[in-house]
Order: sequence, then C-alpha cells, then structure tokens
Amino acid sequence: MVTVFILTVAGAGQAHADAAGKAALAPAQDAGLFTGHGDHVHISSTAPRSASAHGWWTVDANVGEPPTHAVVTVQLQMKLQDENDATWIDAGEPGSERVKPGGGSANRANARVQCKNSARTIWRSVIDVDIIGYADSPNQTITPERAIPCRV
Repeated sequence: MVTVFILTVAGAGQAHADAAGKAALAPAQDAGLFTGHGDHVHISSTAPRSASAHGWWTVDANVGEPPTHAVVTVQLQMKLQDENDATWIDAGEPGSERVKPGGGSANRANARVQCKNSARTIWRSVIDVDIIGYADSPNQTITPERAIPCRV
C-alpha cells in the first residue's frame, strides 16, 4: 500500500492519518513553530584548513506537541565582489543531517569546504530546516557576513 500526502499552501500542517487510515492534515497553526540557527562561518579546528559552519533548530515557546526531528541543511556561500557588483555563490556541497532540536555537537548539521588559499574572503551560510512530518515555509536562516582568511 502506498500513501501519498498532498500539501496545499493554504492548508498545510502536520500530516497524519485519520480514523479510516486516510491521509489528513492538522491545522496550519501546528506548522512552522521553530527557529533555525547557525554560527558564523569560521576556519575549522581540524585539518585540512577549511571554511566551516553549523546549523541547528529550536522549538519555539507555546508549542502544544512539539516536533522531534528535522533535516537541517547548511550551504556555505562566498561573496564575489568587483567595483560594480557583488554576488553570492555556493561553495562546496551542502551539509545535511537529521537532528533533534536544541543544537550542540550531536544535534547539528555541518558544511565544510577546503580552502585553496588564505585570501581574505567574505562568507555566510544559509540554513534550511525541514521539520519531519510537518509542512513548513521555504524560509531560510542566513548568518551574518564574516571575512575569514580562506578562498576556494
């Protein structure tokens, strides 16, 4: 038996089965009650020399039955600048982990990309949190810009 969940923008919420075993959605107010977090992009403390960042999530206050797991994805971005314009480009592959809320070394995702040289470069990370079993918005957390001696 294959069960398919269809989520609409206006009525997205927690997916669950009703008494007859058919897919149903919880009210929209059950979704989106979390906050994504990330640290500044930094030079990793472990070799090889790399730019690194972490992402995690927390459950917001006043959540009735809080979600227990999410897939957190972290994408490093490097700023390319010339005299006329600045552009953010993805650097390396995104890091992704299924984690519980709260953060800490066991409950976070990591993205890392090896430095090719030590040219001072402006970095940020983009964190996407996808709560397991809930429909959530496409909103992402973007960490503040930070210059570090690493270019890829």
